[in-house]
Amino acid sequence: MDLSGKERHVPAVVKKTAVLGGVPVVNSYVFVAGDRDTIITGLPNFALTPRWRFQTRLAPRLARLPAMQDPSGRANVEALLDARPDVVLVSGAAAEDSAEQLAQLGLTPFRMSRFSAAMHDRDAMDRRIIGGIARLYGREEQGAAYGRAFEEAETRLRDGLSGLKAAERPRVLYFEYDLMRQQHYVPDWWIARAGGASVTERNRHTELMTLSVEQIIAWNPEIIIVNSRRDIGDVLEDKRLKDVSAVRANRIYAIPWGVCGWGYHTVEHPLTFLWAAKLFHPDRFRSLDLTREVKRFYSELFAYSLSDGEAAEILAGAPEH
Repeated sequence: MDLSGKERHVPAVVKKTAVLGGVPVVNSYVFVAGDRDTIITGLPNFALTPRWRFQTRLAPRLARLPAMQDPSGRANVEALLDARPDVVLVSGAAAEDSAEQLAQLGLTPFRMSRFSAAMHDRDAMDRRIIGGIARLYGREEQGAAYGRAFEEAETRLRDGLSGLKAAERPRVLYFEYDLMRQQHYVPDWWIARAGGASVTERNRHTELMTLSVEQIIAWNPEIIIVNSRRDIGDVLEDKRLKDVSAVRANRIYAIPWGVCGWGYHTVEHPLTFLWAAKLFHPDRFRSLDLTREVKRFYSELFAYSLSDGEAAEILAGAPEH
């Protein structure tokens, strides 16, 4: 049964996996609880930039594989029929809309439920996805290991934020400065979990939010988190934002970027929690060694040994868009 509740017949041993839609995100779940060596689809064009470099560091063969989707994420049916994967992991609207067509052609789509969830669903979402992937590949122990990592991060947040008053939560904005938008509910979730108050949570009615300079000024965030290191300088140089609290205090940061960016959908959310909590409340998390935590996560869950330099590279964020 896939994550949409649809019954699927998958071989007992998956030898060939195709990934469609949000390919880097789905790959990240396979890296933890599936088998990366079974992936037969490469990265789509948008993920062939330096910010996605850890995809091919963890799975070098991805660089040599063809993408099997168009720029919208819709399946290249002919290529998939030629490749005959045992399972096709699909996420995102365009890819999931292709799922039943693929099934009618004799392929086995496994829907990832579009990854879209309001905040009240997010706590269980990552573990639900990992659980589904782990069952698919017969790697339940890896799924359980991820569950333990998630619970450990939650416990550290509870202990570190105990007694935190509402007035002590900084106003936080996470957004894509170059496009003036925020794509998902996800940042509202992890900002709140880490002891912040997401300014975009207020009166939110749609997942995709287009922002204006006037709205940012009205929100007056105390911390701004952007998608790349280049964006930090761009925000600081934007004279329209010069009176915003975060700009005046130079509290603008790039979201870390490992196998995925930590701000939206990623298997790395336990690390997002810890990074954000230390950023928002350094006095409460003084003893938290983020370099050590990132290296441990990658070793235990990705079976990849990070150097100190690579951990620092991840924590510094993507160099540019």
